[in-house]
Amino acid sequence: MQVKTSSDIADFAAEWPNMADRAPPAFHVFQARDYLQEWERSIGRARGAKLVFVRVGDERGPLMLFALALERRRGVRVACFPDGGVADYNAPVLFPRAGALSVAEMSAVWRRVGGLLPHFDAALFDKVPESVGGVANPMRLLAQEPYSESGHVLELDGDWEAFAATRLHRPKDSRRKRRRLGELGVLRFVVADSAAERERLLDALIQQKTRRYLETRGVDGFNRPGYRAYFHALTRRFGETGEAHLSGLELNGEMIAAHWGLVAAERFYCLMLSHAHGPWAQYSPGQILVEELIAWCYRAGLSTFDLGIGDAQWKERLDQTRSRLWRAHLAHSFAGKAYIEAARLKRALRASTRPLEREPGLEGRWVA
Repeated sequence: MQVKTSSDIADFAAEWPNMADRAPPAFHVFQARDYLQEWERSIGRARGAKLVFVRVGDERGPLMLFALALERRRGVRVACFPDGGVADYNAPVLFPRAGALSVAEMSAVWRRVGGLLPHFDAALFDKVPESVGGVANPMRLLAQEPYSESGHVLELDGDWEAFAATRLHRPKDSRRKRRRLGELGVLRFVVADSAAERERLLDALIQQKTRRYLETRGVDGFNRPGYRAYFHALTRRFGETGEAHLSGLELNGEMIAAHWGLVAAERFYCLMLSHAHGPWAQYSPGQILVEELIAWCYRAGLSTFDLGIGDAQWKERLDQTRSRLWRAHLAHSFAGKAYIEAARLKRALRASTRPLEREPGLEGRWVA
């Protein structure tokens, strides 16, 4: 097995896919080459993270590619997937033969990677999916326990009319809510098609989400390091080409629900959803916006609508498939071992004392 690392993704550019590329290889958008560039410039820079790019292969060619972020957390140097609260899935770019790796082979690969990385104390891999694009994820073989939440996916087979008739939750109720909103004025689904429209939608979403964060958590989630810069940077770079997708539900010219997501490899990532405060909230504008987005995906010829991480009730009501996620926390020093154990105890205490949180409606989700 051959393992190579570099601080410059350009060294592996010939094999590393961009967001607009099609499989193979199999990848989630959060490990696409051009996505990683923007993450590094925004969240990575704000967190003081340094990216290391890894290629694993053999004499027949590449098996997997992945970027790891090296950053400090409470004085401990950790290696993790680039995240900071924006990645729903953490997995390598996988070539078909990667799915055949055994536990022993993957363990050997990780020991080799660990030996090549700059000094770190612990590897913290959360939200690790079991497979990517039909290829078994060998990173899953390193995991010790399930992650606390799951991913949820809609496979878009057939056509929108059949989906709406057979797979939507309470379609009659949805039509009633649309009708009631229509009685209040002109209801319109909009997809941003200009830089100005994308900025308008993003500003509306941030305002709505900030209000909701403050109501439910007491702090503004957009104040996390690099968070605002990340959304603005990806919107500017990928909005024109369609990989960054902004949409909304407008009533009499006012945005009553908004969404920011990404599109890659025929997959739509439903990532950030919000709705405005007002009398129309009782008509579930977020739910209606999701339905419009699913219909849009059918028209665009996409094959998958990814509802993302989080076991919210509104996701469960759709005809979705639950994707189990895993956690692999691997010590690389005594300090790392102590950090991992303290984090485990903290999770156990939180789970025993915190009541089950449920998302009210379709405001979106808090990403830790």
